Amino acid sequence: MDKRVKQFLEYTVAYAQGGDVPPRDLIGEVAEITPPLLPKPADARESLWKILSYPERGRALAILNAVDLIEEFLPSWTAYTDVRDLRLAAVEQVHLERWADGLGEWAFGKVCRFHDAGVDERLNGWALTALATLLAYDNEQIAAYVSSVRLDLTQLDATDGEIERVVSIVTEFPLVHKALQNGEHKSFSVLPGTLIAALATMLADQDNTKEQIDSAIKAADRWLSQK
Repeated sequence: MDKRVKQFLEYTVAYAQGGDVPPRDLIGEVAEITPPLLPKPADARESLWKILSYPERGRALAILNAVDLIEEFLPSWTAYTDVRDLRLAAVEQVHLERWADGLGEWAFGKVCRFHDAGVDERLNGWALTALATLLAYDNEQIAAYVSSVRLDLTQLDATDGEIERVVSIVTEFPLVHKALQNGEHKSFSVLPGTLIAALATMLADQDNTKEQIDSAIKAADRWLSQK
C-alpha cells in the first residue's frame, strides 16, 4: 500500500472520531494515484472497521468516496453510480438519530439493546447497521446483489457474524423500506437494524415529506412493539 494512502486512512479514522478533515493536499495526491489504491483490501480492513465504529462515520465515508476508496473496500458499491449521495446521507442519519423522534420507550429500548451488543467481539450493532445502510439496495430482486455483498465482506475478512448481520439487513431492506414508505408494518419480525436503515434512508431522501416520515416512524414503532 502506498504510504500516502496509509496516511490518508489514518487521517480519515481520526476524522470519524471527530478530528479535523484530512489535509486537502493529501486528498488531492491520493485522488491522483493510479488504482488500485488498496492492492489487498483486507490489509486495510481495520481502518474501515474503525471508521464505522465512530459516530462521525458518515462524513469519513464521504471522504473515502471522494477518492474512490469505498469501491476498493467493497466492489458492490459500484452499483451506486446514481444514489451514492443518498446512501452516504442515510449513514449520517443513522448517527443523527432523528429516526427516534416518535418511537415509544419500549421500541427505542429494543433498538438500543440490539445495537449496543457487540458482534463476534469486534464491531457493535451501530457500526454494522451503518455499513448495511451504506450498502442497502432498494430492489426487490436482489439475490445476486446480496451474494456480491457477502463475497465483498468475506474478502475483507469480516467474521461470520458480521457478514450475516449486514447481509440480513440488506436482504430485508427493500420490503421494509417499501412498507414504511406506505406507513405500514408487517406481522412478521425483522431486525431492528433494518428498520433503522429504512428510516435513515427516508430521512436522507428530501422527496419525503414530514408527514411521510412521521407515518413511517409510527409504523416502525408498531413493528418493533409487536410480539
